[in-house]
Amino acid sequence: EWERRQQQQSLSLTLKVLVDCSGSMAGASMDQARGALAVLLEQLDAGDVVSYSRFGSHVEHALEPVACERRHMAALRRAFQATDATLGGTELGLALEEVVALRQKDSGYLSNLDGNTDILLITDGEVWDVEGTIASLRHSGHRVHTIGVGAAPAQSLLRALAGATGGG
Repeated sequence: EWERRQQQQSLSLTLKVLVDCSGSMAGASMDQARGALAVLLEQLDAGDVVSYSRFGSHVEHALEPVACERRHMAALRRAFQATDATLGGTELGLALEEVVALRQKDSGYLSNLDGNTDILLITDGEVWDVEGTIASLRHSGHRVHTIGVGAAPAQSLLRALAGATGGG
């Protein structure tokens, strides 16, 4: 039993979802973001650990890191469906710092989220001062994967974030 649980934990995903909910995301960009979240929801397994945060001029942690059990999946689904572009400006650096700092409260599952943790960032990429953000992420132990939404997502920013952290 112990070996099976260890193997499942080693194959499990530790994912921190971060969605841009700034004003620039209103309309089609937010529709695309919610679509991506719906697809993600279908890909999660019971052994995965996930958190969900939204950002604009400040950060809201809708769901702190938890295992994807049935009771948590319902809360995650509701949080994903309620996502909207209502959080003002775009403070990506602050949002990434706060998401990197998230820890799982329930030590019955993975107690250390620092190793092999992935961040899924969904944004239209309308952000500034990315050099400092990229530098701090390189040493965080987190890989950033990006999904650009909207008519013209800032692809160079998204590639730079993902490339610097080993994400995609």
